[in-house]
Amino acid sequence: MFNRTFNFLSILTLISVFVLLARISCTDPDEYNPQIQKIPPPDPPEVINPLLDTVICGGPVFFDWTVPAGSEIFQIQTDTTPSFNTAEMFQTFASAAILGLEYYGTRRITYYARIRAGSSGWSDYTVWSDIRRFYLWQES
Repeated sequence: MFNRTFNFLSILTLISVFVLLARISCTDPDEYNPQIQKIPPPDPPEVINPLLDTVICGGPVFFDWTVPAGSEIFQIQTDTTPSFNTAEMFQTFASAAILGLEYYGTRRITYYARIRAGSSGWSDYTVWSDIRRFYLWQES
């Protein structure tokens, strides 16, 4: 009789372990939440303003650009060299920006600018837009 009770308890324990393991490994299909797949970014924004080779006399510079679908954030780089070695970076969530750029005490300064867009759904930022050259002119 002792062996029968022992065998019954062993079988009951074994079944309980299987049931417990089965409940742990199974998930409710309604609770399945796959990782969000990030997609490659689209083409970069196109700079609308400032116009190519435009001369801006005093005051801030108005930038605007096309907005790629799904864009959430934009970065604008400006520099006085087309290599962007000493570039300043500006970041905005708007589709346009007004920046106060330095005149450095000369009458005319050549500036270069480029823009890229980002999104939490993309794997990276877009590539940089084409470089836009414009001039700041200071009246003396």
